[in-house]
Amino acid sequence: MHTPDDVIAQLRLTHFLDLQGRAIEIDFGQGPVPSEILSATPVGGNTLRPGGGFSVMLRAPVATPAQGVYAIHHPELGVLELMLCPRRQRSGVTEFELVMN
Repeated sequence: MHTPDDVIAQLRLTHFLDLQGRAIEIDFGQGPVPSEILSATPVGGNTLRPGGGFSVMLRAPVATPAQGVYAIHHPELGVLELMLCPRRQRSGVTEFELVMN
């Protein structure tokens, strides 16, 4: 049996590359909202993560962004509780960054 921590430890850049430009759902506490993966890129530097660290930029229709752990509905891996950091907010839409290092 896998625990959620096992799935998160196994996350790789490849899990997000094919999702660029596609819609996914993120639950910001009021139920899932349609969101978009803008990019998925490797992060340079030292990391203990096998395969290396990576960054995922997402866009969601959230007017009052807050850094926090949110439920991302990944189409293949199920619901992942991951930390998202707001980067930009404009006209009720916020770009978030997810970093796995």
